[in-house]
Amino acid sequence: MARARALQLTLDARSDRAVDEKRGNISAVLAEQGLPIVDGCTPRANYQRLLRDAVLARLDARPELIAAVAAAPDAQVEPPVPEDVFREPPSRIAHAPGRRGGVQSGRDYPALAAENTALGRSGERFAVATERRSLERAGRVDLAERVEHVAHTQGDGLGYDVLSFNADGTERHIEVKTTRHGPRTPFFVSPAELDHSRNHAESFRLYRIYDWPTPSIYVLEGTLEPQVSLTPTAYWAVR
Repeated sequence: MARARALQLTLDARSDRAVDEKRGNISAVLAEQGLPIVDGCTPRANYQRLLRDAVLARLDARPELIAAVAAAPDAQVEPPVPEDVFREPPSRIAHAPGRRGGVQSGRDYPALAAENTALGRSGERFAVATERRSLERAGRVDLAERVEHVAHTQGDGLGYDVLSFNADGTERHIEVKTTRHGPRTPFFVSPAELDHSRNHAESFRLYRIYDWPTPSIYVLEGTLEPQVSLTPTAYWAVR
């Protein structure tokens, strides 16, 4: 809010509402590139092309910004008490912007972030620890001991990262997505993850861990398609 106020003071002819709307437009452009949005500014997709061109030109002139948001240390985090870490998912954005084009510099933030194996593994270990603690607090130490980091023990092809359990013993298949940024930061979903959410909807959970290394988690349960806006980012070509 302080930054928004400082910006408004430099734009005498603009109302607070106009500045907020413009920041929302900038958030929409960033979201289309797969970048973190402006903190506290829900994307507004009805922007002018001139604004998009200006934002992309700025990113093109500052490639270190892309590198900075993609980079992340392998921070170790002590799992908090389970009820203190889970949050409600952010509200869905009406007409959520899809991804159009790429940053002109050729740097692809989502690809860079997805390749940050250290951050991803840290998030997965955090989810494992959080699940074990939740089950222990529920009096199911036996199940806590069976929680498995399957992405580590069996590989990444299962469509989920962590095998956990509900207190009644039924399975939970948890896919973990971790970011240093806010809850609306876009994330990649693989075909295997999407298929697993469809075929095992009763057990599938997506844990979106955000604001690392002081993390919170929101959870999407079941099939992903009704809950997120999916945009194709690549094609499988065969000749």
